[in-house]
Amino acid sequence: MDEIRQIVGGALHRLRTVEPADDDDYADLEPLDQLIGEARVVALGESMHRVHEFLAVRHRLLRYLVERHGFTALAIESGFAEGLGVQRWISGDQGDAAEVARVGMTYHFGSCSESVSLLEDLRADGRVRFFGLDVSASGAGGPRPLDEAARLLDIVDPGYAEVVRREILPLFGYLPPNDGGIAWAAPALHAYLDLPAADRDALTAAIARLTTRIEALWPQYAADAGGDIAWTLRRLADSARFGVGFLTAMIERRAGGITPSSARDALMARTVHALLERGERVLVVAANGHIQRSPMLAPPLVTEPFPTMGTHLAASLGDDYVSIATTFGSGEVWLHRPAPDSRPGHSVPFTQWLDAAAPGSLDALLASPAIAFGLLSWRDRCGDDPIVRLIDATRSTMNGDGEILSTPRTAFDAAIHVDTITPWRTTLTDPG
Repeated sequence: MDEIRQIVGGALHRLRTVEPADDDDYADLEPLDQLIGEARVVALGESMHRVHEFLAVRHRLLRYLVERHGFTALAIESGFAEGLGVQRWISGDQGDAAEVARVGMTYHFGSCSESVSLLEDLRADGRVRFFGLDVSASGAGGPRPLDEAARLLDIVDPGYAEVVRREILPLFGYLPPNDGGIAWAAPALHAYLDLPAADRDALTAAIARLTTRIEALWPQYAADAGGDIAWTLRRLADSARFGVGFLTAMIERRAGGITPSSARDALMARTVHALLERGERVLVVAANGHIQRSPMLAPPLVTEPFPTMGTHLAASLGDDYVSIATTFGSGEVWLHRPAPDSRPGHSVPFTQWLDAAAPGSLDALLASPAIAFGLLSWRDRCGDDPIVRLIDATRSTMNGDGEILSTPRTAFDAAIHVDTITPWRTTLTDPG
């Protein structure tokens, strides 16, 4: 064990801090330069959401990539349609930063001071555009892509904007009221599953008609109102289509269909490709399981591997795609669960200590020398390198207190390790 600690401790490059300090001293991140090179997409993973240190790394790494490598876009695991409002605020719209973050970053990822500070920084700097990658309403689908599409169709296709409002938006009337509960997506998903098959099919067909029309007419939209509106309408159509695809997969799964999350990962990869078409150089931030180059397998929740966003991007971009995991040793985390008397869609938040990472995981290996913050890149290391042999002997990365089974050396190109994690600085005031 002492030998393993020595090898890992010698290979881990110490990071000065993970915090996005006011200074521009990025010397400790310079070992990433060779790995990043001219790559157009760098993906940073989170081995658990709602962790302060991972959110701080996101902010600091973005600053570094902008200053040293000319990156122009941040794209996160959050609803694409909701993210349009965030970018409008960054570009100068009025509003309160905390409210913009809360509404514009789904899965409640905006409900923390770390996200508010990030958005304030993007607005003050002005060089980086913000995008969501994902389906809307924290996976529950919903009308937001249609609302945003109708707003743009008012400019380029007003007759069809009325069709959207009159014939498609009412199909979402099955959704329960959203009163701000942390877990609103759960009853929303159950409401969809409880719909009669004819109602589900009507929603799918309506989204298909919308998507077909936008795909058929976008060159005319671009000629009439500019490429940005046409591009955004196509992305909104994608978001609506894959959003309803995510929902229908829950039904089809019973008959051997695709894993529902496959639709989310496919959409996120398509959104990244669309950003590259715009000439962006992108930092992608999502869970480790989404950015890994290999298919996702995490029993007992995910028992059949499915292609992740990273699988799609690695297949199409090769070395133009760089995947950096985060790992941790132990620490306190922010969680929530329903209480027996909770209202539908509400959960009770709490914090909990997570003990050491599972033996055999990459996290446990990198935690062995107890270095506070470390960076390890292995893409260009030889197979007989002692640290590579140790990584090859690992079987997983941690996902909270669970494991994602993989071969970490081929799933990722590097890792940023935090020995002790702490909860995000939440701005949630509702009890759940």
